[in-house]
Amino acid sequence: MLENKIATEDEIKNGYKLAYVLQEDQVACVAGFSITQKLSLGNHLYIDDFVTDKSVKSSDAAKALLNFI
Repeated sequence: MLENKIATEDEIKNGYKLAYVLQEDQVACVAGFSITQKLSLGNHLYIDDFVTDKSVKSSDAAKALLNFI
């Protein structure tokens, strides 16, 4: 069984961010990501988590979220 998990204070302090799309007051999709800097890559975006509610998979919610990020 999956557990509900939210970002911890330590994750947030280290740059972890959450973004989501609402449809009809419900979360359609959510992404957990960080923007970091590495010597080899420079600034880059790393998406840790990306979840879409299966009832809205044919909508443009995920596309809108990726465009936002």
